[in-house]
Amino acid sequence: MDGFSDKLSQHFASSHDMINANSQAEATEIEKLQNDVRRLVASLEDMKDKFGEVGAAAPAEVDLSGLTDQLGGISDKLETHIHKENVRVYRNVQAALTDELGKQAEQVNEQISTNNQLIFEELKNKTDMLSAMLETLNEQQKSQGQAVSGMAAQLNEMEESVKKSIRNRALLPIQIVMLVVLLGELAINVMLTLGYL
Repeated sequence: MDGFSDKLSQHFASSHDMINANSQAEATEIEKLQNDVRRLVASLEDMKDKFGEVGAAAPAEVDLSGLTDQLGGISDKLETHIHKENVRVYRNVQAALTDELGKQAEQVNEQISTNNQLIFEELKNKTDMLSAMLETLNEQQKSQGQAVSGMAAQLNEMEESVKKSIRNRALLPIQIVMLVVLLGELAINVMLTLGYL
């Protein structure tokens, strides 16, 4: 930001230099015209004195209307020239300020664009980092889900095994009783066949 301030002060300094140069040129031109007017006024005073001497010698009336017209014309030219110089200086200052403001606006726009780009890149980096973290969490959740599914399957197998074991234990006494009954009938049949009964 300091670089921007330095550039800004340099631009204003160059604009001030241009305005000062224009003002000096205008002052020089005005001084030149004022010197011309002073010279003409001195010439008129000199001529007036001479005519006064001639008038004192000869009572004839002297026509000064031509000199008055010339003096009026010079005064009009002086006013016109001063007005033109003022307009020129005003336009130069206006153009310099407009140019300077345009440059400053471009610099501000470039600075804003650069700042926006930096902010966008920072947000993109943060978003990428969050996406990677979410992906890692999803993978961990999937692996944990698979582990839970495996454990559930093992629990189901163990439950089936326990159920079979319990069924087998419940049927064992019945099977023994049936085996004893069958053996008893077999023994009775064998004895009947052998004639012991």
